Amino acid sequence: MKSENKNGCMWYDTDGNPLHPDRVGERPKVLYNEQTGKFVLWFHLDSSDYFAAHAGVAVADSPTGPFRFVREISPNGYDCRDMTLFRDTDGKAYLIYSSDWNKTLRIAQLTDDFLDVNGIFSHAFPEQEREAPTVFTKDGVYYMITSGCTGWDPNNALFGTSKNIFSGWKLIGDPCTGENARQTYFGQSAYVFEKDGVHYLMLDHWKPNDLQMSGYSILPIRIENGHLTVAFREYTDL
Repeated sequence: MKSENKNGCMWYDTDGNPLHPDRVGERPKVLYNEQTGKFVLWFHLDSSDYFAAHAGVAVADSPTGPFRFVREISPNGYDCRDMTLFRDTDGKAYLIYSSDWNKTLRIAQLTDDFLDVNGIFSHAFPEQEREAPTVFTKDGVYYMITSGCTGWDPNNALFGTSKNIFSGWKLIGDPCTGENARQTYFGQSAYVFEKDGVHYLMLDHWKPNDLQMSGYSILPIRIENGHLTVAFREYTDL
């Protein structure tokens, strides 16, 4: 049965519950909001057939929860699939998500409390079919690492750069190098974080037949003259 909630979002499960066990929740990302003192969680919220393509929002007092579900939305009226959150150096936060059936990446600024989009948005890489975005900034340049769209099968990552979060994005090339680079070391971009001045790329390693056993790689990113290099290496302490 198809239902509509008070936010105008549609779902396709039998009881109309946005968190029904038959639904899909993927790609969770959390930011801390200093103004409200809350941890805000965004995630890809979908029907079991992946036709709903929405985002879910939840809040908590702790980064580990428990989280209280706030809303299900179509950000700025567009379908939303693989997504990430990014907070800029000025404190503004953004939702970056695959849209138009994965043909376009959209960049939407969040409200000051991070609980909704504020209507300011743009897009990147139209008709390039990129997903699994990760975004960070270094020395005034924005970098975005993304994956191709090949389902559960690994593919090569690409990175792009821009001087403006909303415009001017250009695809540059594959940051991975060495053995299995064309398969992104059999992973998919999940997030980029910084520690002690070094940026690290987190990769999801999907096991579609046993998703709960999927794991991660965390690899350092080398940045030189605007080019990114990610080489695979065995485990070391961060």
